[in-house]
Amino acid sequence: EGEGGGGEGGEGGLSPEALPSAFLVQLAPGHAAVVDVSGLAPQVSRDLPGTSARTCSALRAGDKAVLGCLRRSAHGSVEQTTLLVTATGVEDIANPPAVNIPAARHGELAALFLGAYSARESAGSQRALVVTVDGAAHATDGKEVLWTREEALAEALQVEIASLPRVPPAAERAGPTYGRLPYAAMQLLRSLTAQVGGGAAGSAALQADVFGFRKLILVRSRLPKVFALDSDGGGLVWSYLPAAGEGAVEVVALDVVPGGDSGGPVAQVITRSGATYAVHTLDALTGTPVTPPAAVGSRVVWALPGDSEARALVLDDMSVTVIPGTADAARRFAATAAGAYFYLADPEAGAIQGYGIRQVAGSPADHPRFRAQLRWTHVLPPGAEGVTLARPDPAEAVHAPVRVLGDRSVLHKYLNANLVGVAYTEPVAAERFAVSGDRAVHVTLLDGVTGAPVYDLAQPRSTGPVQLAISENMAVVHARSSSAVQHVVSVVELYENATAPEFARMLFTGDRGDLDKPQSAFERRRPYALSQAYYFPTSVHAIAVTQTAKGITPRHVLFAQSDGQLLALDKRIIDPRRPLQAPSAADKEEGLAQYTPSIGMPPRQAVITHGQAVARPRGIRCASTVLESTTVIAYFGVDLFVALYSPAKTFDKLGESFNYGALVLAVGGLAVLTVASTFMRQRKEVNQLWR
Repeated sequence: EGEGGGGEGGEGGLSPEALPSAFLVQLAPGHAAVVDVSGLAPQVSRDLPGTSARTCSALRAGDKAVLGCLRRSAHGSVEQTTLLVTATGVEDIANPPAVNIPAARHGELAALFLGAYSARESAGSQRALVVTVDGAAHATDGKEVLWTREEALAEALQVEIASLPRVPPAAERAGPTYGRLPYAAMQLLRSLTAQVGGGAAGSAALQADVFGFRKLILVRSRLPKVFALDSDGGGLVWSYLPAAGEGAVEVVALDVVPGGDSGGPVAQVITRSGATYAVHTLDALTGTPVTPPAAVGSRVVWALPGDSEARALVLDDMSVTVIPGTADAARRFAATAAGAYFYLADPEAGAIQGYGIRQVAGSPADHPRFRAQLRWTHVLPPGAEGVTLARPDPAEAVHAPVRVLGDRSVLHKYLNANLVGVAYTEPVAAERFAVSGDRAVHVTLLDGVTGAPVYDLAQPRSTGPVQLAISENMAVVHARSSSAVQHVVSVVELYENATAPEFARMLFTGDRGDLDKPQSAFERRRPYALSQAYYFPTSVHAIAVTQTAKGITPRHVLFAQSDGQLLALDKRIIDPRRPLQAPSAADKEEGLAQYTPSIGMPPRQAVITHGQAVARPRGIRCASTVLESTTVIAYFGVDLFVALYSPAKTFDKLGESFNYGALVLAVGGLAVLTVASTFMRQRKEVNQLWR
């Protein structure tokens, strides 16, 4: 029976390895020794410098045991010391050759697990499983590393989707103008190939395909590592392991920002090591550092929007650090600082606070300094628990600011990019309900600039956890009803309350009223709300809304169910305008069915994951593609599920049954006829001139 990974790397102590006549002693961090107790007096049999008890493992059979200990050599390779421990003492046996496990990519050794091998195999063929501090498992056969599994991907905390560049690499762009022609021809060929093949026409080079289906999936793990995966096949593009400082390193945030004037996307990784925080700026395509890590004074509480040329970070003392710390970056951020707003939640204090950015008085004009200034505070009721925050996706595209109804009237959407949703559960007084101790779900939509409440939604006799998503003028809330013992999905849509008579007045008189007046977040507007609730079949761990390039495609709401399946529901199924009576002709034109309290069991076609299930789901991310009909979905938990999804089918792409041969023949025939007719016309004109 093999025992491995036992023992802590602290100051001394005995490792609980099952050895017949010896002990493994941890003398100091990175220094162990084997003590032989088979004689009259204990004695140090083997001194193992550079070895920790964590990286030792024993494989015992009866009164014999094989002890293996790992250490890194001066050249960086991994060496194993193998000992045979019997009742009579400790003996040396053949050590397997050193194997290469790069420390820069995987970090230091964390654990060793020896594997049993046949007696016909030599000791040099010892199988083992080596675990490094980044969570990766490396299988070795004593000669080489057979395979490596990045187990840190199973503990993903955050996933971001980055678009690949659609321009050729710098080497292909260089040269005279006529050098662009081969690239244009290559793009045309790739487009035709993609249409005929019906796929994403990817290439070995890391660049976008014709339809923009190929993306870069960036993953932040609970373990100190960041990964970049290719959505076209799921292969590992690069991984980044920050160097540890005074203590264990921790990756606390990951953001993908535009590259500014320098080019492609940039990944900014914020790490913490002890009391030191640092910002690592990486090329999102290769994972190589663009600049050396920039140390910041204290904990980063918010990262403001920006690019790699100027990115502002708010620290816990409300000071603002601009990355990189140059005068040009500070002046560049100063141009947009007045319109920067953010919010912070403090559930323990029971408050949500909103901040703006101001320039520090007296700071030099050529290198200004900034601080965050408190603008508003929203106090939560006593006993509020399970606080959940949500906001619209900054990259969300809105196609139309109005909703056209079936009778040709319009509703003007309440669109606020600074909308903040706060959801929580609160206790309810016993006299309001029959049962004391009931809780209610409360959702408040706030203006992120002024803190003014926009809409309040109360769902009595409900408990958390509450899931919340905001898209355009819509908010979707999922909670559990304690009275009906079912899950409930509530949907709210906000409008400016523009009615059909007002629209007719604008059409016939030309009077646009207040529509031409600039809208300001500092003017309090009370939108008109439509809301409805539906019983939902399962519990939900996350909610998201599909995103497309122009926002024309009807949106679907994505639900990460507790069984690991990803459900996509047409927004019309949970539309708050579903009529209570039989739908009219106008309702049918909008695709609205009669309201029913329960959604029921959705059709199997609505389950995007099909037979695949993601254990312990944590979140959903969506990104648009070049095709308006298609979105990229990344659904993550213990597993990572990435798929292309078309809410309204691929209406902007030729179908698989399309007769491409007939199209090519028709175009070719027209081209031949065009050339022939041109030649005949020119010949006729020449003949007429000779007459």
